[in-house]
Amino acid sequence: MESGSATPRARAENVKLSSDKEALRWKNHAAALCMYTIVAFNFGASPLVDSLNAQASSTLALGITTFATYSFFANLVILPVAGSVIKLLNYNGMLIWLVSASAAGFPLSIGLATSSKHFWIAYLGAVLTSPALVLALESGQVMVVQWWALDGKQRQGCALFGFMVGMQMLLMTLTLGYTC
Repeated sequence: MESGSATPRARAENVKLSSDKEALRWKNHAAALCMYTIVAFNFGASPLVDSLNAQASSTLALGITTFATYSFFANLVILPVAGSVIKLLNYNGMLIWLVSASAAGFPLSIGLATSSKHFWIAYLGAVLTSPALVLALESGQVMVVQWWALDGKQRQGCALFGFMVGMQMLLMTLTLGYTC
């Protein structure tokens, strides 16, 4: 490398963000954390899984197969077909919010399935709400990193996001463990 030429990372670390861009970074960080709640639910749902398996009288473990269906459709069907859900939604904030809000349908479908003993509802909920999981993963693993990389602080930003998600997962596990 020639003397005097800087690497892209060194150039990014010398960039000073405007206050508008800094505010946008924090807003996107908070939005991604909100969207990532469904991922925290998936990781913290082990008490719910035990409860579902105890209530279901089928040979398939409902608590495990519904989450497997959810992950299967998100990661092996939607991601390869759509690529980017945010791009598919044309970066429209209202559509992104609606898809993200649809994530509430997954735990709701589990509750309806166990209370009505119609366990197919949980699988339908898993399939229909899987785009929300893809959106959450995309926002947390792509969007957050890109915003923090603008001035070379992606390591600190990812560490902060990871810590916050870890706290979400811990709180979700404790809440579900207490209520289930």
